[in-house]
Formats: sequence, C-alpha cells, structure tokens
Amino acid sequence: FFSHRSHMKFSVLLLAITLLFGTAHCEVLMETSFDLNPEQDTASASAAITSFLENSNLKWIRYFHILITGRPGTVPMRTAHFMFKDMAAWGAFEQENLEKTHSLHDNNWINSRRTLWVVQPSLVDFSEKTRTEAARGGFMYVLQYSVAPGKETQFATRYQRGLQSFALELKKNEGFVESRQYSAEHFQSSFTHMTTYEFVDMPSLVEAMHGDYYTSLIESVKQHLGDYAVTILSPGPDDGAALFWTAAGADKEEL
Repeated sequence: FFSHRSHMKFSVLLLAITLLFGTAHCEVLMETSFDLNPEQDTASASAAITSFLENSNLKWIRYFHILITGRPGTVPMRTAHFMFKDMAAWGAFEQENLEKTHSLHDNNWINSRRTLWVVQPSLVDFSEKTRTEAARGGFMYVLQYSVAPGKETQFATRYQRGLQSFALELKKNEGFVESRQYSAEHFQSSFTHMTTYEFVDMPSLVEAMHGDYYTSLIESVKQHLGDYAVTILSPGPDDGAALFWTAAGADKEEL
C-alpha cells in the first residue's frame, strides 16, 4: 500500500510523535541484571517478589538466564524484566517498594544493574505468533546499539529497508514469537536502542538470527553504529520458565 519512501516518512513521523509526547505516556521496561547470592534468604526474596506482583503500578515480570553477551565489562548471569504502564507508574512503584527493593538487592540479587527502556513503535510490521503452553517463548536475541553522530539518516534508510525483508523471512520461521523496540536515549549515551527478537527454542533463534538475511543486514549498517552488542537470553529450567508473571497493574488482555 505504501511506497518505500512514504513508508519511511510514516515511520519517522511515528517516532517523532513518540518523542513529542516524551516518555511520560509510553510503557517503560526496567531491565534488572543480577547474580544470586549463594547465601541468599529465599524466603525474603520470595516475599519481595510477591509484594511486587501485588503492586498496581507493575504490569508483569519475566525472568531469564543470560547465555552470552557482547556488552563490555562484567555482566551478571540473570536478568528480570519489569513492565510498567508509564514513567509515573515506575516512579510510584519505586517509592512504594524502597525498603523491599533495597533489601532484595543487598541480600539476594547481588552485582545488580538496573536500566530503564522506553517502549517504541516498531519500524516494520513483524507478524507475531500466539503463545501456547507448549510454546511459551523465552529464547530472546537482544541487540543493543547506538547510532554514530551524523549517521542517523544513512542508518535509518538501510536499517528499515533491511528489516522489511527480514520481517518477511521471519514469517517462515515457525519458532518466531515477537519483536520489540526500546530506547534509553534519556538515560545513557551509549547502547541507546534495544531490539528484541523472541523465539520458542534455540534452533529457531539460531536459524533466524545467524542466517544470511540478518547477518547481511547487520553488516550493511555496522559502519553507521557508534556501538552495538548482542545478548542471548534463555528461560530458566523451572516451571516458571518464559512465563509472564502478571501483576496487579496488568491490562485485562494480559491476565
């Protein structure tokens, strides 16, 4: 329906509208990476998580293990994703859980690193699959990057054109679940963007993300990036693997 040029203008306009309204009205993801304290108090950790889920400012929590990461520096081996309706909800959540959060990170989730990501509109239409009990997802390819100064136009043109072709290729991948786009430009100057691609298993992830389409796309835009790194997440081995732990603030369709 749209030509390539008109589709590009539409996407740029969509992103501009998001920036115009700022982060206040966008969903906010808090990425919390951590190691488990070998001497942790599991009862207090469980009580803290239960309290978090009962908070009306929080929509859901997910929990992953970090398989590999290209981020520089020491990186903890576990990560949890907390989704909030907007920045105000995140702020209220932090205010209401100060004591529990500090205790959790002091005694149980050590070496932690917390980052806020603002949900962004997707640049292209990725056909999402319906999650089932047998195909929950949870295997996630995470690209974090920033665009080099002065290279924004060149990057946007090549990246969107490549993503359009890649989205068509992902439709053929039975294990693909969804893709999401985030920005942290308000919080940091490097690794300011994040794109996630989620799959039901590792073979599906490897087939898509290490195939010719995606590797060619990244090769074509690397020269326009200031930095980039890939992290691959997997669900934990327990019964809660890949689940959305819905909280009191979840939308009706998320319950």
